[in-house]
Amino acid sequence: MDITGDGKVVKVYEDRGLKVDARTDFQRASDDGDAFSWTIETYDFTAADTILAVRNDHSTKNLHIEKIKLQSNADATEIEVHVPTASYTSAGTAVVGTNLNRTSNKVAEATAHATETGNTQGTVVERFELFIDKPVVLEFGGALMLGHDQAVGVDCVTGGDTVYCTIIGYFK
Repeated sequence: MDITGDGKVVKVYEDRGLKVDARTDFQRASDDGDAFSWTIETYDFTAADTILAVRNDHSTKNLHIEKIKLQSNADATEIEVHVPTASYTSAGTAVVGTNLNRTSNKVAEATAHATETGNTQGTVVERFELFIDKPVVLEFGGALMLGHDQAVGVDCVTGGDTVYCTIIGYFK
């Protein structure tokens, strides 16, 4: 008999032994080939630029953002992580999601663009200052959840030099 609740699985055997699946949702998604990263390796930005935006195109699964990683060669760059206001036509430099399970052939059902120009900034979920050569990792742990046609964007509020950005997430 299997008992499932809150995403956790317990298998009860006839001899009353238990088998517990203690993997996180992210680990399970990675095992299933549903965890991806989107990266812009080098981007020279100006004020009010969207460095990277990822939109969930999956019709039945939510895209859970696990973490966002940033690093800059500019000092005192203000960054905003936001959810765009509405559906939009994504534009910019296409970024292909990389499946984190290198044995899987699944592709990310998401649209991602660096230097994205089609979105309108919506609700800001995180705002911080990024300093030169001091990487920042925002740990959402899958709590930032995007339904079909919803997106997350990373914007530079102030101008600067080179920035690197990675968004890591999974479908569930």
